[in-house]
Amino acid sequence: MTHEYVSYCLESGLERIDLGARSGCVDLAMAGDRRAQNGDAPSRRPPLPVPDLVGEKVRLRAWTADDAPVLAAAWTDPEIVSWTGVPADRSLEAAERWIALEVERRRDRLALDLVAVPTRPGEDRVLGEVGLGPIQWDRRRAVVGYWTAAGERGRGIATEAVGLLSDWALDALALDELVAETSVGNPPSAAVLRAVGFELAVERDNRQAWRLRA
Repeated sequence: MTHEYVSYCLESGLERIDLGARSGCVDLAMAGDRRAQNGDAPSRRPPLPVPDLVGEKVRLRAWTADDAPVLAAAWTDPEIVSWTGVPADRSLEAAERWIALEVERRRDRLALDLVAVPTRPGEDRVLGEVGLGPIQWDRRRAVVGYWTAAGERGRGIATEAVGLLSDWALDALALDELVAETSVGNPPSAAVLRAVGFELAVERDNRQAWRLRA
């Protein structure tokens, strides 16, 4: 169960569903332009918090430096590479840099990326990732992305993680809508969104755009 990060816009009748562009890394060089576009100056707005979200199977936490080897491995996982946008540089050093910049992404209110780990006390292995970004504050909308680590798929990990973050985002961040994309060739990813309550908005060129409204 992996998420496919959106890379273009889809048309649905007269409504343009701009799903933005989300890859394994957020281009912080563009942060100023994105803040201006979103009308969201970090000097006037608090950084995105790390929510305390716990379900029956997973709890969500922030990435740490110790997670870098797992993230680098995920970026080279054939399943994740097939369905998910990953950075060109998939080295351990690149993973370390991406994690180190997570604080800046939250500070600039660009994105929120969280790790899914077991709920059981004493267990902290990475089961997968779930995130929001880019967040279009002017439209009260965010893109949802996720992936599940090899060996952890098929257990409902992604469904619970996406559900926890989606419910929180619509409530705590007062977003109006969450959007996501899947490929027709990846039914498990679509099943995750459908189970959480996302509805299929449009399908084109073997791509499916999904939305969840508050």
